[in-house]
Amino acid sequence: KTLSNVGLKRVVVAIDELNEEKEFIEIHKSIINFILKECANEFMVESIELKRKNIRGTTADARSMSIILLKKHLDSRHQDIVNILNLTNHTVVSHAIKKFQELDFNVKVDKKFLEIFNTVDKKVYDYKIVQNKTRK
Repeated sequence: KTLSNVGLKRVVVAIDELNEEKEFIEIHKSIINFILKECANEFMVESIELKRKNIRGTTADARSMSIILLKKHLDSRHQDIVNILNLTNHTVVSHAIKKFQELDFNVKVDKKFLEIFNTVDKKVYDYKIVQNKTRK
């Protein structure tokens, strides 16, 4: 609707201006760091572990949750998430998203993951509100 009202060129210019704002970039980075830190804390792993190759178990779960939250809260592209988490390709991102969509609250393991997800998701949402208020 916005595109039809103001035109593609004006929307692209506005997005470019926003992306160049140092404050916007810093807030974006702080949200990324917050997501990684909170996911690591919930799964009791170090956030640096989320960027390692060949991880398994709770560390892999924490990274999967990070991927989903980065996608949800920052609308990050697969390649952006690959760069943030130091992955070799976007297959891990696609797999995490697909697996999340298939989770079932009636399955005990899935329920635990979803409960943790809801907790971290709320924290990220609240953090974004605070960041946006301080920006204004």
